[in-house]
Amino acid sequence: MVKKSILSELAYEKIIQMLFDKIIDAGEKINKQDIVNALGISMTPINEAINRLIGEGILEQRNPGGIFVREFTYEDLRDLFAVRAGIEGVAIRLSIEKASKEDLKPLVGCFSQFSEESVFSKSMIQKYLKEDQYFHRTILSLAGNRFLTDLNKSFEILLKCYQQGLVRPPEMTLGEHLQIIDAVARQDAVAAQNLLMEHHLTTMHYIQETYL
Repeated sequence: MVKKSILSELAYEKIIQMLFDKIIDAGEKINKQDIVNALGISMTPINEAINRLIGEGILEQRNPGGIFVREFTYEDLRDLFAVRAGIEGVAIRLSIEKASKEDLKPLVGCFSQFSEESVFSKSMIQKYLKEDQYFHRTILSLAGNRFLTDLNKSFEILLKCYQQGLVRPPEMTLGEHLQIIDAVARQDAVAAQNLLMEHHLTTMHYIQETYL
């Protein structure tokens, strides 16, 4: 039973990463055998992971037709970024209040390969996307609050927000990220919280004004 549970969790995490990396994309039909072949895990834990993802609203069962990656609308994204503002704002404040400078180094080191003079080619945008994902996932991890972690994992809020890739281009968000990082480096928990919340609420307003 323990081994079965571990394999199911492993399958779940691997599929989540495939969705983050867009190996499986929005709207795509799930081919279970392809996942089995890619992960080298038997069908039973794959089925369990897929059923869990259906329950979380990441995948959807279409009858007839099969299982597909759910496509989120811009209305969904607008509302998700409002939720992220609250969750990550609390998370970064908790992280700074409880962590040492050494603990915060993974956050402070983020986006160091970019500057506001950077030219964002297609490959640079992909690197920025990966850094953006790492930055925001690390904030939740460093908070060390199991209820915040469970809340994100129960709904996979970050994954849903990244379905469209970067909602705003790097030229619009890099400066905001650097301001947040500066507040983290100074261990100014209140400033970091306010800046991070404003970062996500700005994206929420951008979605409303640009796409809705």
